Amino acid sequence: MNIYSRIEHILGPRKITPWAKSLGLSSGMATKIQNNELPGTDILTLISRAENASITWLTTGRGAPFIVSNNDTPPELIDSLNAHLADSDNWQLTLLYSNNLDQGAAILLTQPMQYLYKKKTLQLQQLEILHGPWCAELINWLEKYPNQVCGLNVPAEVLQAIKAGRMGSYALLGGSKSEGLITRYKPDQGAWRTRPLVVSVSGDNAICDSPNEVQLMRQIIEGVEIASEKEGKKLSAEQRARVITSAWRNAIKKQQGGQPFDVQLIDSLIEVL
Repeated sequence: MNIYSRIEHILGPRKITPWAKSLGLSSGMATKIQNNELPGTDILTLISRAENASITWLTTGRGAPFIVSNNDTPPELIDSLNAHLADSDNWQLTLLYSNNLDQGAAILLTQPMQYLYKKKTLQLQQLEILHGPWCAELINWLEKYPNQVCGLNVPAEVLQAIKAGRMGSYALLGGSKSEGLITRYKPDQGAWRTRPLVVSVSGDNAICDSPNEVQLMRQIIEGVEIASEKEGKKLSAEQRARVITSAWRNAIKKQQGGQPFDVQLIDSLIEVL
């Protein structure tokens, strides 16, 4: 693949000359790209911001075409989300998940963006893509921003493509004359709040699939976050898993005996670490 082929891949069905014009680029620059001339850094950066495209892939073909932040653990995902929301509170959040819980979740953060290129102010749609596990931590975090979240249940292969960096701004958000993926699925009306959860308990993945179990696990996760902050302890992944496992086992025993779970148990578990 040469630079023109890679730009064509980014564009999809769009034509290069009107696309270039929409970014404030001349028809001459479009012709240069068609002749496989590599644009300068300023133009590559503009293309990257407009399309969420990887500059490394555009210039070398290495890696994935589009930029995605893959987070392997719940704490990593939440830290990444917090970092983005610290930069701006104007983000709209689109939560993508599938019926296959192992595919995790993708969060699309979008907001209008003004981009200055050669003394021209371009009106762009900024897109940041995060992927991580489908977990109680994510649900609890999203509930802090109820007016900014839209949930969509999508096919598992869509999440696979997003995670692999194969879908960018045009495919996901659409353009002036076409709809993107997020407009082709109906919002789930908040159903994401009660979806089954995958939780690591004793080193194995356990699925909480009843509404009561989902709510209980979310309560435990929230309790761990509050207690660790109160104790001033930053738990390692292993410590966190041990506390969650012990609390979960205790909560299930309490439920079986018809007793409510005492969230103060979490304080005691963290104190002895």
